[in-house]
Amino acid sequence: MFTKLQLHGTWFAGLSLACLAISACNAAPVLNKQAPMLKRPVLLQQPDGYSFTVIGHGDERRIWYETPDGYSVKYSAENQSWFYARCDQTRLLASEYLVGHKLPADWPKHLRPSFPNCGKDSSQP
Repeated sequence: MFTKLQLHGTWFAGLSLACLAISACNAAPVLNKQAPMLKRPVLLQQPDGYSFTVIGHGDERRIWYETPDGYSVKYSAENQSWFYARCDQTRLLASEYLVGHKLPADWPKHLRPSFPNCGKDSSQP
């Protein structure tokens, strides 16, 4: 036979396991979702004083920025400046075009990282 202490310990262990199982079931849908980026405009400034607005996109795994007119931009730590982004397979890289300067008329918009061809067809730069 069980003593009162053994019964209490068994009851407590069973309750703990039940609570843990319920918590895991309730948390499972939350654990599989990525937190989306807040799409708020942010004002940035180039070293030459030019100011421009970007809006962040993505989640905690993939983040990219676009100008309000849809051009993806990338910061270059080497040049300490923001450049219009170009696609390199599934990554966005800084192009040679500085944000705030003239961009080719056919430059693609809405490039995104980690998608085949950055979400565009391979004929685009």
